[in-house]
Amino acid sequence: MKKVFAVALLLSLCISLAPKAFAVEAVGIMDPGISISIDGVLSQPTNAAGNPVYPIVYAGTTYVPVRGLSYLFGKSADWDVESRTVVISDKNVSAPALIPDSKPSAMTLPQVSPDAGISISYNGKIKILTNANGETVYPMIYKGTTYIPIRGAANLFSRTVDWNSKTRTVLISSSAASILADAEARRSSVINCETEIKKSGTAVPGETYTGTAYYVSNFGSDDNNGLTPNTAWATVSKVNRAELKAGDAVFFERGDVWRGDYLYCKNAVTYSAYGKGEKPRFYGSPEDGAGLNKWQLYYEGKNGEKVWKFYKNITDTGGIVFNDGDSYAERIYGWWAKNGYVLYEHPDQSMEPDTCLDKNLTFCSMIDYSGYDYPICRYDLNLSGPLYLRCDAGNPGTLFRSIEFETKDTNGSGWYGILNVVDNCVIDNLCVLYYGDAGIRANPDAKDIIVQNCEVGWGGNCIHEYSQPTPTVELMISGDGIYGECTGAVIKSNYCHEIDGGAITFESYPELAVTGRGNYNCCGNLVERCGQGIWLHDDMNKIKLDKVSIDDNYILYTGYGYCHGCWCDLVSINFDTSILDVNSISITNNVLFLSKQYLFEFWSYENSPLSVNRNIYVQNAGGDFAVWPRLNWSGWKMNDKDLQSKAENLMGDKLAVILTYN
Repeated sequence: MKKVFAVALLLSLCISLAPKAFAVEAVGIMDPGISISIDGVLSQPTNAAGNPVYPIVYAGTTYVPVRGLSYLFGKSADWDVESRTVVISDKNVSAPALIPDSKPSAMTLPQVSPDAGISISYNGKIKILTNANGETVYPMIYKGTTYIPIRGAANLFSRTVDWNSKTRTVLISSSAASILADAEARRSSVINCETEIKKSGTAVPGETYTGTAYYVSNFGSDDNNGLTPNTAWATVSKVNRAELKAGDAVFFERGDVWRGDYLYCKNAVTYSAYGKGEKPRFYGSPEDGAGLNKWQLYYEGKNGEKVWKFYKNITDTGGIVFNDGDSYAERIYGWWAKNGYVLYEHPDQSMEPDTCLDKNLTFCSMIDYSGYDYPICRYDLNLSGPLYLRCDAGNPGTLFRSIEFETKDTNGSGWYGILNVVDNCVIDNLCVLYYGDAGIRANPDAKDIIVQNCEVGWGGNCIHEYSQPTPTVELMISGDGIYGECTGAVIKSNYCHEIDGGAITFESYPELAVTGRGNYNCCGNLVERCGQGIWLHDDMNKIKLDKVSIDDNYILYTGYGYCHGCWCDLVSINFDTSILDVNSISITNNVLFLSKQYLFEFWSYENSPLSVNRNIYVQNAGGDFAVWPRLNWSGWKMNDKDLQSKAENLMGDKLAVILTYN
């Protein structure tokens, strides 16, 4: 039941390890006595109705029903009649409820045999399955059900397979390689996801819309009616001004880019994509900074240091990204000290671009805040200033094919996301990149939102506020991916990456009271190289929810790569469980893969409604596993000999899989 390790299918599972009694079978044998264990969890495949389905042993190889196994891992498996192909994808599906039965006895199946005419397609690519000897193995069909050899698929997806002859159990195990293969498959699935939202007379949020469809394209015109792709609108501003009604849908053309405008959603409206190609992209970056004349040499040192100044003033910039993410520049922070900047880490020194940029590909953003009283909330001010970049190899405008800035013109409008979500909104298949504060933000009074199949990345590192004339211990920096303060949300099947703050956050502050009794469901997401993975925080005991579900998420490389300015702890999952007014919190089937600090941070676990189960934890040898700051517990180390029992007895994760990354 480890969706995570099913890699696209464990579904394919194949294994040349049958009991010796069946090693020379001339006929197939359906054997309900063979069990399947996935990362230590016994798993029972079912058909679409929920009835158990059982392995078949043929000529020493164990075969398992494809669809039944795919259900265990939340994967999709279909049959293409024309091409006789099993079509497997990473699209999440729910397993039907198991209908228990009395296990039948083993029975012979004289009519079955492998069929070389059946193909296996995984995420659009034909796959060849092999056994332990490298020989090609084929599926078989019995009574309309396709069975697939276990070891072949396990080899294909980097799984290890073993056979426990005593318990007659197929043992399928994960590894670091299989986790990364699964993550790559999920990344591809989200990025290449097609739009499936359709017009219908019945409203199913995230699947259908019932009202009018409007279209938006870079090649459209705001003078059009927007009712067809050929008469599309052109701008986000036009969408914001439109009198949209509940049930309507707005579709943005794939492959297009919109810069510099917030999208303010309307209640119960769906926002999605149409056409072919990349998801529609929304950039906080006001322009591509590549170009010969966009940078002027500001300073050249005797050792070849070169500092360049951008050709115009720009709002506070958290990061600079080159060539669509191939590399980035690290921000050097200053603190506004009444009349000028001092270095944040050395407040006795004034900040000057020619001296503070002491490494190649570093930059500083220097806006003049003269005349403003503390606290200076940067996001409430429409101010811009010079930006300096050290690039020793020469003019960055000619060295890089694209240069994007993590920023956003605020216009004094407060702290908003690039996409701002309200009641019953659906955000589907959109891409938000290069922003300074939040990518997708749910308003505090929003209810029952859905964010699905989206990509959010390269965000954060902007100054939140200067609280006083001298630097504080904690430099307040903005930057989250999918940020919520709403009552009820589903955040599913999204890809969040290179976000300096929290990738997926849900929090409340005194002025942001979440007082409803909805559910918060965060499932099937992939998070990579972010300051924090999933963060649930309640500063003043304002969050009141029925159920929080954190299920089947991959959270990889927390705090690594781009996240150099994050002021918070670098934690894969961070929960303030001691003060949340939540009836139940479930953290199940997640993969936490490497964190610079902790995989888990709980402020308390006593008397909390927390259930932790069947997660997979991978951390460096000697690295920290978990911490409970409020109880003054130091981090559990991966080399702690009692770690497994601690995870089971204190966290409650009785089926935890703990792997050391070497």
